[in-house]
Order: sequence, then C-alpha cells, then structure tokens
Amino acid sequence: MQVTTSFKGKGKGTDDQGYWTTDPTKLNPKFGTPGDLKDLSNALHSRGMYLMVDVAVNHAAATSSDISNAALERAAGGKLLFKKTENYHPVCKMEYGAGETDKMLQQCWFQIGAEGQNDISLMDLKTESPAVANVLNTWVAGFTKEYGIDGLRLDASEHILNRVRVPF
Repeated sequence: MQVTTSFKGKGKGTDDQGYWTTDPTKLNPKFGTPGDLKDLSNALHSRGMYLMVDVAVNHAAATSSDISNAALERAAGGKLLFKKTENYHPVCKMEYGAGETDKMLQQCWFQIGAEGQNDISLMDLKTESPAVANVLNTWVAGFTKEYGIDGLRLDASEHILNRVRVPF
C-alpha cells in the first residue's frame, strides 16, 4: 500500500498535505498519530503486504523569504533539519513549465507567486553536499525503521542532481 507523505508542513492555505514539509520529524496530526502509522504498518505486514510512503527529500517549505542562518534557525519553530544557508540552492527567477532548464530545476528554489511574497516556496536542498546527504540518510533510516516502512517513493526525484542519488 502506498500512502502520501504525511509530515508536518504547509501549503497554500492549508497544511493538509506533506509535500511542503516544515518538520519532517513530526507526522501531520490530520493524518493520524505515530501510533496509527505503526498500526497500519503492522496490519499490512500481518497480511503479507508492504507499506510504501512518499517522502520529499530535495526541498523544504519556506516559512520566510529570508534564508539567513538566523532566519533558518527560527523557521518552523526551529524544526527545519537544515538551518544553514549553505545547505540550500539559491532562489532563481523561473516560471514552472515555461522552458526552465534541468539545471534550474535541480539547482534553484521552486517558487510560485510574486518575488518576496513567499506564496509557496520550496527551498531546494543541496543534495550534492555530503553534509546534506548524511542528514537525509540518517533521517530516512530512522523513519523507515521506526514505522516499519518497506519502500519509499521520492517525490520530485527528477529534481535531484543526476550525479547524486541519496542512497537509502
């Protein structure tokens, strides 16, 4: 069974989806409790079935257009996994679907809305950085072990640099 990503996040007017993750260490309570996910995993395994979960590993939701180290420390109540500017690619002016290049999709923020409005912005992680990859590997390993997850679907994996595939 495949389930959507269910981490604490934000979206345009709602936090009912987890693709704009602000805190990947917490499940979104609108999807249930950690115990509910563990119960689902156990129930599936008892029937010989597997659990696959979507995860968004190449970006985090912006809570501000300020990505200074100080702002990142405060963002999402201090829950961002990456709190240093050097962990992110820069914001690039691009309009999704308007002929952007692979380089832009892999090395820039994806932003909807006028500059500075931060309508929906996804801070693009430097997944090619060993420091970022190590944190992602540790987080995903802990998540899959804690909840008995058998497989992952990497959301927007085509936007991760081709030479880098996070090895989970």
